[in-house]
Amino acid sequence: IAIGTPFELDTTVSAGIISAKGRELDSARRAKFLQTDAAINPGNSGGPLVNLAGEVIGINTAIASSSGGYQGIGFAIPINLARWVSEQLIAKGSVERGFLGVAIGPLNPEMATKLGIKDKKGALVTEVMPDTPAADAGVQELDVITTFDGKPVDGPRSLQEVVERSTIGKPHALAVLRDGKTVPLTISVKALPSKLPRQTTEDSLPAPLSAKTFYSEEFGLEVSEKASATEAIYEGFSGVLVDRVDADGVCARAGIGPGVLIRKVGKTPVNSVDEFSKAIEHESAEQGVVLQVRTPRGNSVVLLKSST
Repeated sequence: IAIGTPFELDTTVSAGIISAKGRELDSARRAKFLQTDAAINPGNSGGPLVNLAGEVIGINTAIASSSGGYQGIGFAIPINLARWVSEQLIAKGSVERGFLGVAIGPLNPEMATKLGIKDKKGALVTEVMPDTPAADAGVQELDVITTFDGKPVDGPRSLQEVVERSTIGKPHALAVLRDGKTVPLTISVKALPSKLPRQTTEDSLPAPLSAKTFYSEEFGLEVSEKASATEAIYEGFSGVLVDRVDADGVCARAGIGPGVLIRKVGKTPVNSVDEFSKAIEHESAEQGVVLQVRTPRGNSVVLLKSST
């Protein structure tokens, strides 16, 4: 039962069923929602979603609609999450979330196979921020986080959900898959800072301008020195800049385009065109190679592999 004030109609009640649990919305990345077909319209947000026992099980939040009105798909924040947030707001006036200090991404089947992940589940570490719990615990880029405090991690959202509600300042058990082997780690979660730490390395200093480039016909890309990049998002990161890609090449099919910063080939840092050419010459498109890259959206991991 959804209760609210749709279109300024006070204390309106609609009924339906729970259609699904654990729904993820792009517009709200810190929650998994209950889906219901009870009518939810503008004005319902903030009202309770109640079961037949009279218990509040969620807070009406959003709808999926092409018209702006009810079309049978509504979403509610689960009551456990709403209580966790509200209790902190009442006690401290703010919400304190746990923080590991990693950027993570999904693990697709091709990437899982390349990294030796059999069950194809987990959160892929694309960046370890300096001076953070993850850095102190020994987490590495290209690790796949599979469990946190014994709870399985299916993907980035499930890891974020369990970490942000974890006890701050106490040790937690973390398991990662690294080079196909399980590595147990102990990590002490800290509170999410208002400003995330940034990479600061000697390698990040601007290199002299150079016209030197390298072209790989096998992977279909040409790179140049990072000094030609003007994007502030690359400050503090080393690598080579993609100048162009072949329209029908391996890189283009993987979604890499001009302006992308290639930071590492596999786990090998590439701080210059020469280092990139040496690293890439030992790889093949048939077997596939993992690139750690940075774009204006942040760090990510890309698998370059020719189609069979």
